[in-house]
Amino acid sequence: MNLSEATPQRPPSPEQLRQLANFASRVIRSELGLETPTARLPEDGEFRAPGASFVTLRKDGQLRGCIGSTVAHRTLVSDVKDNALGAAFRDPRFTPVEVVELDMIRLEVSVLSRPSPIASKYKADLLRQLAVGIDGLTVTCGGRRATYLPGVWQSFSSREEFLNSLLAKARIADSVDFAELEFERYTTVHSKWCRLDDGSIK
Repeated sequence: MNLSEATPQRPPSPEQLRQLANFASRVIRSELGLETPTARLPEDGEFRAPGASFVTLRKDGQLRGCIGSTVAHRTLVSDVKDNALGAAFRDPRFTPVEVVELDMIRLEVSVLSRPSPIASKYKADLLRQLAVGIDGLTVTCGGRRATYLPGVWQSFSSREEFLNSLLAKARIADSVDFAELEFERYTTVHSKWCRLDDGSIK
């Protein structure tokens, strides 16, 4: 079975999302040598099912790291663990997180629905289909690929700005025939922001 096809239909509950966010914070603190042994996995059986997630870090309200998966290719808890480490230590846009920053950083875990393709040969038609603030969007063209989570909508004033920025992120030139682009959309549920220094929700 394709793992992406096995993505659970029922999204995590708020309590399960809280547990995942707390777990992600403990994974990062463990990597920094502040927690031993390595953070235990949540015990909820649903976390062992295939799932796709993003882990986002913000410091003083500004992005500090964001790494994730758009399709399920491993268990949800394994995906959250690796993406937490990626957001903290492997995001190429930022230096690795350091201990002295922990009390200033907040963490959010987003769990993605199964992506669905959007059939559209024309830009205007695609824009009409997008649900502002609800749809996450992934674009693929050849070997180029990029995605924006639904929360990114708040940074733009129109659908066109959102799409143009996503295409620029994927480094897709304006000269590329729009019909050659492949789009998928998805929705997310996300945890409340938790403190990276102790995993609490405040």
